[in-house]
Amino acid sequence: MRVLLWVSVLFFMAGCQSLTASKQKNSAIEIKSVRPTQQDLPEINWSALYLEYKAMTVHELEQSLLQLQAAPVTKESAIRQVFIYLTPHSPVKNSHMGRTLLRRWLSDYPEETTGQWQLLMDTLTETTRLSERLQKNTETHQSLLQQLEQGKVQLQQQIEQLKSIEQHINDRDNRTNGK
Repeated sequence: MRVLLWVSVLFFMAGCQSLTASKQKNSAIEIKSVRPTQQDLPEINWSALYLEYKAMTVHELEQSLLQLQAAPVTKESAIRQVFIYLTPHSPVKNSHMGRTLLRRWLSDYPEETTGQWQLLMDTLTETTRLSERLQKNTETHQSLLQQLEQGKVQLQQQIEQLKSIEQHINDRDNRTNGK
């Protein structure tokens, strides 16, 4: 899962450079749009930011999230929250919430300007699907384990009953043979 996230971040970094170059080439033929463009995206080194969050302690992550939630929502703060939700040791690790925030953020941008983020979104979707499947399998296994434990207890009770019956038979045989 971490490998997929790193690959996503690397694609993002490569995509930012190529999208900016292709955007400049085609700018003469573009029609003005009310939707945000690549230039509206904050100029931040997202890889470095993710590594910074990854290096933070749990307490520092909590403080960063509280500061982001208290501040007005911006494009940058939305992505920063996504990163905090996706950081492996985050106290609020929640790939589903990260995916939801990313989807909201992406809905404001045309697809051609957010390819690398779409890759991250697809990775998060797959991660969330696998997490839900793992949760379902875990619940199933726990249920089966409980059934096995109950069966074990019943078998132990039956063994104790059979031992008791055997002891009674042996006692009876000893009394009848001893007379």
